[in-house]
Amino acid sequence: MSTPPKRESIKKYVARIKKYQARIRPLAARVGELRTAAKLKLVLVEWDDAASDTDDWVPCGVAAMGTLSPIVSVGFMVTSNRKVIILAQSFGSEADKVADRITIPRHSVRRIRRLK
Repeated sequence: MSTPPKRESIKKYVARIKKYQARIRPLAARVGELRTAAKLKLVLVEWDDAASDTDDWVPCGVAAMGTLSPIVSVGFMVTSNRKVIILAQSFGSEADKVADRITIPRHSVRRIRRLK
């Protein structure tokens, strides 16, 4: 911390330092948030989701030709295990808090690609 200039009173100097600290605190919180984000891998996941074609009645042969919906999701990989992959798409203003999560069944995953 610098010393107050000779012309500046101590009260003014303290007030200036407090203003500076008030501006720095939110930035410090953001740095903590970015450090948390840096620990997690940013990934692109290609996976198949369940789909519904129509509400109409169709013959069994036509119904047997159902398809899956190909999906692409991007986010920070919070969890990856044998059952699921959990991606977080947002970080809050507090470090170590995430939102906009999606849980993808592992058996539905076609490909995972790490993004830089």
